[in-house]
Amino acid sequence: MNSPTLALMVAAGLLLMAPHPATAAAAATVTMDAGVDINDIRAEQMRISESLRAPGGSLSEMTAKARRSVEALQVTVSRLLEGKNSIDELDPGQRDELVTALASIEATVVAVPERMVCKMAKSTGSNMKQRTCLTASQMKLQEEAARRQIDRHGIDSIIQRN
Repeated sequence: MNSPTLALMVAAGLLLMAPHPATAAAAATVTMDAGVDINDIRAEQMRISESLRAPGGSLSEMTAKARRSVEALQVTVSRLLEGKNSIDELDPGQRDELVTALASIEATVVAVPERMVCKMAKSTGSNMKQRTCLTASQMKLQEEAARRQIDRHGIDSIIQRN
């Protein structure tokens, strides 16, 4: 087996094991099972569009080329689903085109690396600053947890822990 084929198989396996949060529903739609609701596809594509536009959103680090590609594919998906109430209303060629477009969108969205954020801070009991690097979402979660802690127990609870 040549290495591009192996790499593709590994990548496909990773996509199935750990889908991007923004495409969890899209992953389910790619197979086009009979139970797929066309409104779920539309809703997921809307969430992806919103995430593309949101500054600091989960897809804000996407390159301009990848963004244009996803937007063009979403136009294709929208055109295919226009006026349809069910996947069954698509002919086999349209269904294949839809599956291909959704799979391409998913692959592009999943490939977006999450931005790393590094900051220098003094640790308790030391005057030396230490560099801490986390993904943007991890940093946001830590900040929200600290904010909730302060809201619940006041600033003294943070000072006493450290």
